[in-house]
Amino acid sequence: MNTRKTIFGLFACSLFLVASCTQNTAAEDGLYEQGVDRTKIINGDKKSVDRTKIINGDKKSVDRTKIINGDKKS
Repeated sequence: MNTRKTIFGLFACSLFLVASCTQNTAAEDGLYEQGVDRTKIINGDKKSVDRTKIINGDKKSVDRTKIINGDKKS
């Protein structure tokens, strides 16, 4: 049983070692070093809410004693 765990542990460590040492990582670094030109980003339809046009009626707080949560019966 312990031999199986040891072999599995060594296999897992070697798998991580092999997966982390790939050959082509330096060729892909140029994509990450290149920045994003934010002037070319297009934001489509902005359907956001204009907060200046929101009408807040009466500013009464909620009576939390009258809120019913699921199956609780009072």
